[in-house]
Amino acid sequence: MDLVSAINKRHSVRHYKEKPVPRRIVRQVIAAGKDAVPLRPGIDIRWHVVWDGGTVTRRLEGQTRTYGVFTTVPHYVIAISRERPGYMENLGFCMEQLILAATDLNLGTCWIGGMFSEAQMSEFVPDLDQDERIVAITPLGYPSTSPTATIAQQLLYWSDDRLGARKPVSEIASQHIWTVPWTGDDKTLDEILEQTRLAPSWDNTQPWRFIVDDRWVIATVDHTPPRGNLHENRPYYRLDGGIAMCHFYLAAQARRWMGYWLIPEDAEIKMLRDRYTIPLTYDVLGIFPIAAHR
Repeated sequence: MDLVSAINKRHSVRHYKEKPVPRRIVRQVIAAGKDAVPLRPGIDIRWHVVWDGGTVTRRLEGQTRTYGVFTTVPHYVIAISRERPGYMENLGFCMEQLILAATDLNLGTCWIGGMFSEAQMSEFVPDLDQDERIVAITPLGYPSTSPTATIAQQLLYWSDDRLGARKPVSEIASQHIWTVPWTGDDKTLDEILEQTRLAPSWDNTQPWRFIVDDRWVIATVDHTPPRGNLHENRPYYRLDGGIAMCHFYLAAQARRWMGYWLIPEDAEIKMLRDRYTIPLTYDVLGIFPIAAHR
């Protein structure tokens, strides 16, 4: 599957055709999730398919103000993770690979996190263990191209201050020090950051910021409201950070940068804060070595 090309065409789909997705194709999507490269190896993730999507849509409408937001969804995928340190960003990192695989198969998806009650959603996952959390869900189906769906999508964009657009790279990346915006001097890295900025996030807040040094790229994420989105003690801003880190990783791999995100220890985080003047309002999530590629 070409997940990097899928980055450029992925968008949130809320209106679907009534046509169900063949089970063999759904199994391909789930297989992509099972085979996803983890951000934090050792944290178990599993994917549960609800084949009758209408049951989940009705439950969402009963829990939130989402009436009419999702229509004729044939299926949903529920993402479940063991609750371990870093599980939110790990889930975001892995699930984005599943979502991009679905995009590559011409299926529609939409990240849903923090819009549902975990206790009620657990009714769809009867074998949920005590230390497992339902972190996110996504509809899965063929996007509707009806005029109604098109108008509804435009209305959602108009409700966004940026009309669904993403921040420029200069606003999500710093060069050598926090206060200096990225200038794009490295063409390959600039291309990687361009695909990173396309990552989806809650309410399109894009809470991440990357610091580029000669040796590595540092991933950070804002935990202040509203970017520090919390729901039922689940830090969704860290999930958003994991999604952006996934985009960076996939884009780097496509350009034969064979590095990987490293998770810093507490002492390393303090050193990074001091060296790069990272505000305390940002969590440090990972370090991607790049010296060998420059």
